[in-house]
Amino acid sequence: MRSQFTEIRQRHQLPFYFDKRMARLPIGEGDLLAVLQISSDEQPEDLDSAFSAWRQRALAAAGLLASVLDERVAGEELFEDLLLLRNGEFVGAADRRSRVRGFLPFEVNTGDRAALDQLAGLSLDEASDIARAARLYRRAANEGPTADAFAMLWVAAECFSEQRTLSRKEIEAALEDSGLNPAGLPISVGRLIGLRAKVQHHGVEDDDQLRDAYYEMEAIVRCLIRQRAQLVGGWWPAADDPASFAEPFDAAVAQFSRGGESDWHEDALPPVAEPEALYIPRQVANADRDARLSLDPRLGDAVGLMANTVIDALEWVNPNASLAVSCERPRGAPAESLSGANAEEIWLAPQRLEGWDDQDTPHVLVNLVWDLYALAGYAFAQQAGLTSEGTGVAVVEGLGAWLQYTRLVTHGDLDPVALELQLPTGDDPVSIGKLAGWAAAGDEGAAAAVADLTGSAGEMGRSLMEALRDAPPSSALGLLD
Repeated sequence: MRSQFTEIRQRHQLPFYFDKRMARLPIGEGDLLAVLQISSDEQPEDLDSAFSAWRQRALAAAGLLASVLDERVAGEELFEDLLLLRNGEFVGAADRRSRVRGFLPFEVNTGDRAALDQLAGLSLDEASDIARAARLYRRAANEGPTADAFAMLWVAAECFSEQRTLSRKEIEAALEDSGLNPAGLPISVGRLIGLRAKVQHHGVEDDDQLRDAYYEMEAIVRCLIRQRAQLVGGWWPAADDPASFAEPFDAAVAQFSRGGESDWHEDALPPVAEPEALYIPRQVANADRDARLSLDPRLGDAVGLMANTVIDALEWVNPNASLAVSCERPRGAPAESLSGANAEEIWLAPQRLEGWDDQDTPHVLVNLVWDLYALAGYAFAQQAGLTSEGTGVAVVEGLGAWLQYTRLVTHGDLDPVALELQLPTGDDPVSIGKLAGWAAAGDEGAAAAVADLTGSAGEMGRSLMEALRDAPPSSALGLLD
């Protein structure tokens, strides 16, 4: 038989882009083939939906045939074409490559590699609940959003329950541990449980919520596997959700991931090109357990705030970086210094943390977060090879100022008026760096101050400001234009 097959490959980029090729090949020469034919009296308006429903009917027919004889009459699937006939006459053909799933452009960073390294210590014994759930998860993921796959994901989830099935409380706890808010799901956990009952016990094959429910269950099973295996890191469990990226990139990714373009090729798909790193800042669950951070236990109750802030800063400038966060002044630091950074760590004196959670003094928290982004910028600059000496002081200071203003004001909720930003008036390297960084990030007052600088200070300030504007440290900012 001659079969139609569509090859599809997604490029690692935004907007979505697919390379496609349609081939028609001889299949099954020398074999006995079972061809399944079903009839439909109605002309469907949505061929994609109809194809899915017809496929389920055909697979059911194959199973019934095998139950009467045995699986030899309906064994390995060799092809799956849709041949449309009317009154016995050929009308058209298609294959099952419809509703293609587009994958978001994640990259494997240092934290993800740490999660992958943890896999080496897992037991893959056949009796392991983790191994069984992982096998079922993979089969369901390859099947796609069907009632069978949805049921299979529930069986995978139930590998981790001593009861007949998982409770709502158990599922919500796993989601929260992975950083997902159960209350924010498009379909509540209670409704997922209800749909499971419809599919498992009442034979429901099609439901308006089935597609979304399938992808939610996929995320839930990922969470459960990671939780039982004690894995920390990895990509966001709800991998198709643009909310896996940090604000404001989530909205931009959502816009770019709608639809997409395709390039059809006649002979073969082009060789896979080396993907260009996009470094789109991501949401990070459980930042205090992220392998990229080494957190001083003396941070106490502030550890969550420190971890979330520093990880977010790293995601903006270098997701492959690692940093220590310490409460101890390093040797050689001036005694009057209350904070600082080098290529390996950022540090704050204990008094910088006093009152950070006092609701009567919110400015303490605002100033702490503001300074943390600057410190992360200083560390990034020094990791890039810059030294905090001579004119390098201005560049390091400029990167820190650019990051704190860009993240918290330009693309954040911090009001510069409420912040009461104090523009430095000196022409020393620290003052020049601050002004240039804030100006490059969009502060008009700082830009005017840079313009007013004279002599070598003016040249340095304007040069640094223009360099940060032309080549911002966060390469993903172009998505927001």
